[in-house]
Amino acid sequence: MPPGTTGAQPVAWLGAPLKADDATVGIVAVQSYDSEHSYTDQDKELLTFVAGQVSTTIQRQTDKLALQEARGRLEDRVQERTAELKQANADLRATMGNLVTTQRQLAEAEKMASLGNLVAGIAHEINNPLGVAVTAASHAARQATVLSERLQDNEELQRIAAKAGQANDLVLANLERAKALVGSFQQVSADQCTDDRRQFNMAQYIEEIIRSLGPSLKPTGHRVTVGCPDDVVLDGYPSALYQIVSNIVMNSLTHAFAEDEKGTIAITVLPEDTGVLLRYEDTGTGLDPKERQHIFEPFFTTRRGRGGTGLGMNIVFNTVTQMGGTIELGDEAQHGGRFDLRLPLVARDMSG
Repeated sequence: MPPGTTGAQPVAWLGAPLKADDATVGIVAVQSYDSEHSYTDQDKELLTFVAGQVSTTIQRQTDKLALQEARGRLEDRVQERTAELKQANADLRATMGNLVTTQRQLAEAEKMASLGNLVAGIAHEINNPLGVAVTAASHAARQATVLSERLQDNEELQRIAAKAGQANDLVLANLERAKALVGSFQQVSADQCTDDRRQFNMAQYIEEIIRSLGPSLKPTGHRVTVGCPDDVVLDGYPSALYQIVSNIVMNSLTHAFAEDEKGTIAITVLPEDTGVLLRYEDTGTGLDPKERQHIFEPFFTTRRGRGGTGLGMNIVFNTVTQMGGTIELGDEAQHGGRFDLRLPLVARDMSG
């Protein structure tokens, strides 16, 4: 209000709207308190021009703020979406990795099971004629003894009978060895579990297995340690666990340690969500790349002709798989050998 016009009312005024986004956001107004002054069309045009300039500035600022806000929301959405895509990609990679691993394990299990069934089937077919041969050789050995006794007066025939008896003893010894090998071949099939399914304490049963292996372990001087919680109970087949543990231990005795070396074998059981991790470790020479690649295949052995049949670890693999578990080799870089066996608390049906 101009000086000297206190309490006075304007006698004239002129206004123009301020617009942004086609909406009126304000008004520019001028007032006159001079009764002799009146606004002209030129004043109106000027005020309208000023209002238009102010409206344009307001519109630009409004658009700028809206753009910044939209850009901020877009950037937030892009970051959020990027994070979601990264997580989805990681989940997909993990899923694909698990799928590939599962497929590889299934393929390996199927291959080993097929090979195991083939070996067991061949062993079954060989067993009958081999049994007949053993029976015949045993009978021939008895007859040779009788013949030798009756030919005491004829030294030449007695020598012939003695040589025949020696040859027959050699045949019989090798037939017995072959029969024992065929028996071990038949064990390749994990269906050879003959005991009934039952619940059993794992710690106690592993200790029993180690005691039963005493005659093989004691002469070596190797130390065996067992670490297993007292409350771990499995629902399954004790003979399956016996096959697993005894074959891995015997594999270590045959392959892992140098002659006269005194090593350590450690068996550790760790509970997991739906099963247990049985970790087997020895302080032996470990496995070279070729052994790691073929160790679970039947008939693969580095001790051919020195007591190794190449069936022990194949039996372990088949038995673990048919129980519903998995077996993996430990880190290649570590010293000694390690097997990680994951066994279910409730074993898969193996009765037939």
